[in-house]
Amino acid sequence: MDALIGESELDSTLRGQLRAIRLSLQEITQQFRDDIYLTNQRSRQWLHSALKEALLGFNLSIDLSYPALIGRYEHLLNEAIFEIARNSLRHSSARKLEISYSLDQNHLQLKVSDDGTGFNDARTPNLGLQLIKQTLTLVAVSYTCESNSSGTTYTITIDRRLLEHRSPS
Repeated sequence: MDALIGESELDSTLRGQLRAIRLSLQEITQQFRDDIYLTNQRSRQWLHSALKEALLGFNLSIDLSYPALIGRYEHLLNEAIFEIARNSLRHSSARKLEISYSLDQNHLQLKVSDDGTGFNDARTPNLGLQLIKQTLTLVAVSYTCESNSSGTTYTITIDRRLLEHRSPS
């Protein structure tokens, strides 16, 4: 559509109409994505079951007993964790996946690690890595991904204010 809009011989009225259509499509796409997140509620129970099913044959050490996040943040986090695990399965030759957490006065910190072959940060991110990045950007205060030939570890730091049950300050 952008190529058509940029066509030098295109009438300016048509160009304006095409731009309006493009903006409408962008808004519809964003609304559709938002609706998917609302209807596709990725619960902690779903995550646990999906990990066990997808990673059949893996050595799993999964602790999902951390406090729930409020609203859609819980579902977004679950989706990101599942995508990290799916990347371990599909791309790393991993046989082990660990999920652990720690909690302090300000943050929940999750670690998701595998024992796979790792990946090179310089490569063009695949769709899965882009999804993880976009989702963690919405949920986390910060996150890191360290990857080498011994495996990959995501460290996800979440503001404690996003937890469902907070101790009084």
